Amino acid sequence: MQAMELYDLIHREPFQPLRLFMKDGRTFEIRFPRLAIVSHNYLFLGIPIPSDLDPVLPISEYLEKLPQVEIDRVEALGVAMTSPKP
Repeated sequence: MQAMELYDLIHREPFQPLRLFMKDGRTFEIRFPRLAIVSHNYLFLGIPIPSDLDPVLPISEYLEKLPQVEIDRVEALGVAMTSPKP
């Protein structure tokens, strides 16, 4: 997935939570766009503290460094938004 495509999905207005499916089978949810930083090759995703789900100022417990080439697809609330490219 390209950096700008990923950035546009995360910063779409109004924001819609996303689920990332990685090629290795892991999944990640983006519920707070403030906890997602898109760089040229990586998505840095803050994983929120489970007990602190403040939508305005969420706090991350830790960060995941996700290579964009390893993102298989992105879905929003069960609806496919992007699919693997050949």
